[in-house]
Amino acid sequence: MDNSEKKQESIPVDNSVPAGSSGQSSSTSTTAGEGESKDLSQFVSDVPRLTKEIFDAVGWAKIKTMLPPYLKDCTCEQIYNLVSHELNGMTESRILTIMNGKPVDKTVPEAGGDNQKPQ
Repeated sequence: MDNSEKKQESIPVDNSVPAGSSGQSSSTSTTAGEGESKDLSQFVSDVPRLTKEIFDAVGWAKIKTMLPPYLKDCTCEQIYNLVSHELNGMTESRILTIMNGKPVDKTVPEAGGDNQKPQ
């Protein structure tokens, strides 16, 4: 079993979401094995899809190496859920600012803006 198969088994996948199109921006990422760049900013309004695309693009092995020591023992699914939860707490504009590598204005609240969903 190669790494891509292991990654697919360990990452929760919503198969009901259609495949994304490719594009170019400063928030593009190349998915391993596909050689195709995806503009991750196109998924900002769809947090579950954005989370999946991030994990597909970066890969679990690389994500695990970036984790702080207190999260190293977490499973891929636990980290996936934490990332999704954090993204849900941010406005779309804040996510785009981070994706574009710009400084985040800490005086602007994270939640309560354009990412609020009707309940």
